[in-house]
Amino acid sequence: MSTLVHETWGNHEALIARTQTNKSGNVGHITPQTAQLASTDNPFEFEYGQSLEHITINYETYGELNLAKDNAILICHALTGSAHAAGT
Repeated sequence: MSTLVHETWGNHEALIARTQTNKSGNVGHITPQTAQLASTDNPFEFEYGQSLEHITINYETYGELNLAKDNAILICHALTGSAHAAGT
């Protein structure tokens, strides 16, 4: 059985059919994060002279890094059909 979920992020919208999740496949603790990549004091400079003064990204982390810090995976949300790979 699936549930229809409407998501909006920025100027984008999606109607997503989500199936029931398997409890044994839990990804662990989900933590929303924010990182500021550019600011008025530290703008992002493009190759041909233009710049952006405000770049903030939002992302989620699932679970925790292990001691070797080799259990991280980057998932681009455009490939998942949602801005949330496993979160809400």
